Amino acid sequence: MQLKFGQYILSFGRKRSEPTRVTSDTYSSVMPFISVTRQRQNLPKPNAQLLRAFSQNTVVRMVLNLIADGVMGKQWELVSTNDQPNDEQKLIIGNILGQPNPQDDFESFFRAILEDSLVGDCMCFEKAKAGNPQHPMYLWTVDGMSVDLVINTDEHRYAQLNGGNRTYYTADELAYIKRVSRTNTPFGLSPLETAFSYIAALTNAFEYSADVSSDALPKYVLNIGKEAGQKIEEFRNYFVNDCMGTVSIPIVATDKIESAQIAPVSEEATFMGYQSFLMGIIAYSFGVPADFIGISKSNDRSTLLEKLQLMNENGVKPYLKLIEKAVNKHIIGELGYNLRFQFIREETLEEKQKKVTLITTQVASELITIDEAREKLGYKPLDTEFSSETISIYKAKVNEHWQINGFGSAKATSDKTVDKPKEVS
Repeated sequence: MQLKFGQYILSFGRKRSEPTRVTSDTYSSVMPFISVTRQRQNLPKPNAQLLRAFSQNTVVRMVLNLIADGVMGKQWELVSTNDQPNDEQKLIIGNILGQPNPQDDFESFFRAILEDSLVGDCMCFEKAKAGNPQHPMYLWTVDGMSVDLVINTDEHRYAQLNGGNRTYYTADELAYIKRVSRTNTPFGLSPLETAFSYIAALTNAFEYSADVSSDALPKYVLNIGKEAGQKIEEFRNYFVNDCMGTVSIPIVATDKIESAQIAPVSEEATFMGYQSFLMGIIAYSFGVPADFIGISKSNDRSTLLEKLQLMNENGVKPYLKLIEKAVNKHIIGELGYNLRFQFIREETLEEKQKKVTLITTQVASELITIDEAREKLGYKPLDTEFSSETISIYKAKVNEHWQINGFGSAKATSDKTVDKPKEVS
């Protein structure tokens, strides 16, 4: 616990079990986790610097972008929580969300704090009052991993580290949202932290594979004979300058040239299978199917739709809920409006199939008409002469019409469209 006494802050009680997250330093390279050519070292603690560095990994960046694109691609709405339309309140909240601050729009603002949630489980933004009644609040993105959670008086709840200085915020000034709550630490647990060791291993596998696949590790040694003498240097210069990296055919005049392999050149040597395994684990940690990062490919449309639904459920939906929580608690709630912010929910593939089956059954049982069935499925009513009837009456009248008028006759043409007999699926 901390208590403020004049200009001093006194600390007592239980200490934090994790060090403060600091973002002032940069991390230039990833410490080797596994390597064939280097000695194995202990994996460092996933602090803020390492988490930011690991988020730049190609595979991780691909996964982060997939989730962010999925979240930002969803439509949202404001729903009244009472019996009133609350149009004025909707207008004001729409203004705030559409332009959180003079520099950001909805997508740029929420993409930034969403990444902090995926990387460090610390979605964070500052709230500031604005003088415009139609736009009473500004929202500013804050580096969530520079924020420390403090327990002192009611005056302060958070402290942001700025180059060794601490800027304090109250709960009314700063929104701090985490997805995972733990008892041993005030910090959450992000998907990137969960996959931390696998990202480190993948980084080293990439580096070793690059060494094996390039000229960094010689794969062969050439023997041009014991009698070469001074000609060895001449041959080396000729081979390096005129042959390597070109399509030129080496032409030499020696008794013999022998080669011996000194480094592996097979696919197994580059750990391609191991790399694919690591990439799959990393993607899975974020709720993204491995297919979506190019590990495996399927041309089966139904399978792809199922995996897309899986990503929406496990990778996208949790962060839709997190953003809903942030907006409803820290923006709408603080303004005291009778509104709820929510993303428009899309039906799952299974739900769509069940709905079609149910409506088809209702049509066959003559519980609903053709137009009613189309409306339930999201289509416009046919609004034809017989479409407002049940299926049996519909078929009977259509058959009667065509028996009387025939196909293509002048009598079949009228101001109102006439249905051609067909089975309703």
